[in-house]
Amino acid sequence: MRTMTWTAGNGKEITIEITSHLCRPMATSFIGGKRDFSGEPYLFPAPKTVGDKVIVGAIGAVGLTQDRYDELMRLMSEVKESLDSNPEVILHRLIERRYDLARDLTFAQDDAHDHETRRIEEIRASGRSSLGPVDLSGVQTATKALADFDAAYPEIIVKITADRQAETERFARTN
Repeated sequence: MRTMTWTAGNGKEITIEITSHLCRPMATSFIGGKRDFSGEPYLFPAPKTVGDKVIVGAIGAVGLTQDRYDELMRLMSEVKESLDSNPEVILHRLIERRYDLARDLTFAQDDAHDHETRRIEEIRASGRSSLGPVDLSGVQTATKALADFDAAYPEIIVKITADRQAETERFARTN
């Protein structure tokens, strides 16, 4: 965790903590010790003058000068770099990527099935269809992407299988 702290013009202490959340850096602002906002800082399209300060962005209700915005982005970059080199985070991201590829394949298969179902229904209703045959290129592309990933990262399938087996055993023990 990284931290920035300063006293605002109104005398309240401002703290911004940069932590990791779901394998990504996240900033949380506190005003006078009370949590204000968690997420990404926002950079204004144009700077705003507030009193004698030029505010270029914000994290929640906390305005950021250019120096503070730059410092916040530097600290978030440090957290991101530490996450990017963490083996557990790398594994988690690879597992997420495989689930995304499997989801993409499922969507492509669903689209092809829906198209063919509509085509068959039109043929049954009128003897012909305005729809052409199913285009399976999306299914083929998604299938290849998933197969290429699995060939490049066979350890991910092993990990997913082991996790599923452990979850099945845990469920069997508790039910």
